[in-house]
Amino acid sequence: MYEAIKEASEMVISLRSGERDEQQKHRQEVFFSSVPSSVSIGSLAKTVPMFAPGSLVSDLSRMFESNPHIQGAVVVQEGRPIGLVMKENMNQLLAGQFGLPLYWNRAIARIMDKEALVVDAELPVEQVVQLAMARDISRLYHLVLITRGDKFVGAASVRSILECMTQLRTEEARTANPLTGLPGNASIQREMQRRIDAGRPFTIIYADLDYFKWFNDCFGFSQGDALIRFLASVLQEVAQVGGKRDDFIGHIGGDDFIMLTDRLESEKLCRLLLARFDSGVKAYYGPAEVLSVVDRSGVAVQQEGVTLSLSLLSWNGAIPLTTAVISQAAARVKKQAKGIRGSAYVASDVFGEQLGEGTT
Repeated sequence: MYEAIKEASEMVISLRSGERDEQQKHRQEVFFSSVPSSVSIGSLAKTVPMFAPGSLVSDLSRMFESNPHIQGAVVVQEGRPIGLVMKENMNQLLAGQFGLPLYWNRAIARIMDKEALVVDAELPVEQVVQLAMARDISRLYHLVLITRGDKFVGAASVRSILECMTQLRTEEARTANPLTGLPGNASIQREMQRRIDAGRPFTIIYADLDYFKWFNDCFGFSQGDALIRFLASVLQEVAQVGGKRDDFIGHIGGDDFIMLTDRLESEKLCRLLLARFDSGVKAYYGPAEVLSVVDRSGVAVQQEGVTLSLSLLSWNGAIPLTTAVISQAAARVKKQAKGIRGSAYVASDVFGEQLGEGTT
């Protein structure tokens, strides 16, 4: 926690001093890439003064003088943000030799920043901060304008965004699974709820190992931990190659994992996962030749070692959904997947309609 807060503080200080070298850029990329995308920027939206484009600069100046804590105002037309005026920039403009006579009784549209950063409320904070930090140094601390359906809903300061990032990283470190470093159950629940609240279709892939207890008994817990870390790496590699940028991977516990993705062709992801797992798992048996395993009841099964079962659940974004419904559906589909010999997946929607299945 201390290191995360320290790193964020150092970043803010270096940005304020105007440091733009490659070392700082690398620190930003490392910091931001490790933060979960489980919070939407809309949650940081705050009310800020709004003005019509025809309002006078003098009116805006008086507003700033009466409210010294306000740092910026948004220019809105028909509910849409079309520009931004930051207090510091306006004061610099008016302080010039001809500033007052040129602008005092002119429309705000003459001095507004038409290239202000405008983002949708559902965009993850992690993506917004990357966009904000990619701006020109002159706009680095300008407000980020937030819309929903193209309508202005509020703004967020760079400070509030960085504080949110620090809190997210601290929480992620606190709840992450110690074996794999992946987000744990608290982060998983938040991310699922965020996607449900967004109302966009997404799919859930639950992954767990078959005959893992047998593997632990035969090869030891240390090798069992190594196999779990291998599964975590398989999920991450496949998400990077065949998934989307905002795919989420979490470690529920033990040999149970979850992947959340907006990708429509999620069955392709499942096939990639099965193929990648099966091609690498035999390395964990060492020189031993495995022809059979033992299930939890002590019954011998003709099976060449540990296999992978995937439960693929889809949601269309329209029918009301809760995380409890997802959990119940996962238990149902997981049982079906484990009933198929070898590594396999079963695809279904969260309300029970079977969509398909497959093996390696």
